[in-house]
Amino acid sequence: LLRTEFHLWSFDIFMFARVSQGRPLRFIGWEAFCRGSCFSEFAIDPGKAAAFFCEVEKLYLTEEGTPYHNNLHAADVTQTLHALIVGGSIDKFFDPMDILGLTLAGVIHDAGHDGRTNSFHVNLQDNLALTYNDKNVLESFHLSQGFKLLANQQNTNFLQGLPIEQIKVLRREVISMVLATDLASH
Repeated sequence: LLRTEFHLWSFDIFMFARVSQGRPLRFIGWEAFCRGSCFSEFAIDPGKAAAFFCEVEKLYLTEEGTPYHNNLHAADVTQTLHALIVGGSIDKFFDPMDILGLTLAGVIHDAGHDGRTNSFHVNLQDNLALTYNDKNVLESFHLSQGFKLLANQQNTNFLQGLPIEQIKVLRREVISMVLATDLASH
């Protein structure tokens, strides 16, 4: 399935979730990095990337925990981004950093999502709303979860081999992309 259909719009993420025993994101993230030339274009440690994909998937609830913003959704978004870029033949408009950033943004864009909305958290004035000052509450939280996983755990920091300037550019791009998923910002 990955070998023959990963680049297609018609990729069956639900079937793949069953084949991967409910853990599709770790495999989809890996495949998108491989096919997007992330390992060949950047000094990314494959072992740390594999550990990152496993750990970031644990931050997501499964379909039983939340019906939409779950690990299946993150895998679907990541694969769809890849299909759009490669299958849609628009890859010539993206440099390698863009591909890495889009893939990472797809993987982490809903990390830790609890299935509720920004409005719910703001109206409740809970810890998330207070931490992120009522603005892009969940999106800021998702970014924080993803970047903390990279920064705080040596075994998952696959960016460690990149020059600091590349990390800064990547971080800026990923932050911009994930914040843009808050429809209230449009």
